[in-house]
Amino acid sequence: MNIGLGLDLGSLRSVSSATTEYLGLIATRARAPGTTVSGNKQFRSRSAHKVTDTLKTIRFAYANFYLASGSSKEVGHNATATVESYLEYPAGTFTRMTFSGGNVCNLPAVPVAGATSQVGVVISDALDVTAMNITAASVIFARTLYTSTGGIIYNQVRDSALGDLLQVQAGTTWTSSDLISTITHNAGTAYAPPIAIIGETTKGSLIGLGDSIMFGFHDTDVSDGRTGIVCRGLTADTYAFLNLSSPGARAATILSESPGRSVLFPYCSHMVSNLGINDLISIATLSSAAHIANMTTVAAAFPDRVKKICCTITPDSTDTTDGWTTTGGQTAALGAGDSGVGSRVNYNNAVRGGNVPGYTNYFEIADSVESARDSGKWAPDAAARTITDAAITSGAAVFTSPAQASFTTNDIGVGVRINGAGTAGAALAIDILSRSSATSVTLSGNAATTVSGATAYIGGLTYEGLHPSRKAYTLPAAGGAIDMTKLAYP
Repeated sequence: MNIGLGLDLGSLRSVSSATTEYLGLIATRARAPGTTVSGNKQFRSRSAHKVTDTLKTIRFAYANFYLASGSSKEVGHNATATVESYLEYPAGTFTRMTFSGGNVCNLPAVPVAGATSQVGVVISDALDVTAMNITAASVIFARTLYTSTGGIIYNQVRDSALGDLLQVQAGTTWTSSDLISTITHNAGTAYAPPIAIIGETTKGSLIGLGDSIMFGFHDTDVSDGRTGIVCRGLTADTYAFLNLSSPGARAATILSESPGRSVLFPYCSHMVSNLGINDLISIATLSSAAHIANMTTVAAAFPDRVKKICCTITPDSTDTTDGWTTTGGQTAALGAGDSGVGSRVNYNNAVRGGNVPGYTNYFEIADSVESARDSGKWAPDAAARTITDAAITSGAAVFTSPAQASFTTNDIGVGVRINGAGTAGAALAIDILSRSSATSVTLSGNAATTVSGATAYIGGLTYEGLHPSRKAYTLPAAGGAIDMTKLAYP
């Protein structure tokens, strides 16, 4: 039975009359920084956010690190930074945020190699906004002036329609007055929001903690931050959440690698963790019992009032024959930590049985993408097929098949593997972003090598046996069978 994961948060939002107030996330589109540029030393930013409750006070949190794709740690540029910030509400009206009573926030330096002790997050003082009448669904703007000799940190993906602006420069000449004047965007698709926006609330809010699957590896098309296997199912306009996942993260080490992120752990009503694949198979080979003990330690890092939800772990498999478009070419990785059935299966069974201490409930993720429960193999898309007339040009994203593929809208989001089109003639593993016609689609990235008459596999729910395709990210949200009381607040 395909149980799936449905994150229609209607049940959660229906508790708007709840009176249990806590200090939590109260606005959308706050995100951990995702990259850095050393050549620019200063930015001024305007980021748009929808609030999720009537606000009494508001706090902005800023980070001096980014969650790099090559590290599970909080990576910095080894230089201190300063931040000045304003709340812009309504549009064109500015109110200064303060930090310990001062106008300037001093952010500590975080090592280039990644932090295990340096706390690179600072939260502003509470700004009383009761007189501003900021109600749920109102759009507010965070104005930020960031300065560091080490470079700048920022995020993707900008939403120009909402009013995101990011201007960067190599110098450090901008001051407070420049921050509240006209910002001329010059940073492409980037924007630079606070890492969190916090206030008193009676609505639920969620922190996602996990690895590259929860982070959303290859999944950067959602401008409101709903990336990854869980957050894609959230309704961002009405639900505050913060995805603090990082590629390579493990339950065994996530707490020691999160000195900054852990500052934000108290500011949610729910924590969802998908940690496990790197503990059990991909990086380490722990036993399921050892992983369960580590997961319990992670849960204990959050306040008792926070409801903790874990996830069943998706497959990790190898395939050299048909790009994960069938089960026949796949070999499942079981996890060497447990003999016989394998540590991933044993852990998933513990999750389903309620035998991971510290967690209130679980989300059934594996059943949404696995060919059969405990098979360890990815289910193929219904329209999966192999073609031999694939063509794409180096540096381009337009993928054509003159006669065989017969592309439909059902192909949007599935994984594609094009032989020879990757770097140095390797296979290109990617997904379909949009369809132009029956013979042409646009991929989510560019080819590195020109090919024609090539073999391609269309319809995988994974790129390389581990990370879900765009379509597989969305499948759990479409499942609809989850008991929504698991997300009820209070």
